[in-house]
Amino acid sequence: MPDNCRKSCRLCVECENIHNTLECDNWALSNECSLNPNWMNPNCRKSCSAREMAAVETEVISVFFVVVDVFILLNSHNIV
Repeated sequence: MPDNCRKSCRLCVECENIHNTLECDNWALSNECSLNPNWMNPNCRKSCSAREMAAVETEVISVFFVVVDVFILLNSHNIV
């Protein structure tokens, strides 16, 4: 249960910045979440989570445009 139902088991940690949010946001933008995870993750959890989500969203959008480009290329050659 703890692995699959963390919220039901009350094992979730609140997504909040314990440290100053403005500083956390600036440090997250400076890649401190990756460079200094032992301090950043517990103290600037919200800023690091937002930064990770932004990176994932950017990657998804990039993949989407690659797929669209491939589709257009294949369509122009009457392959699809």
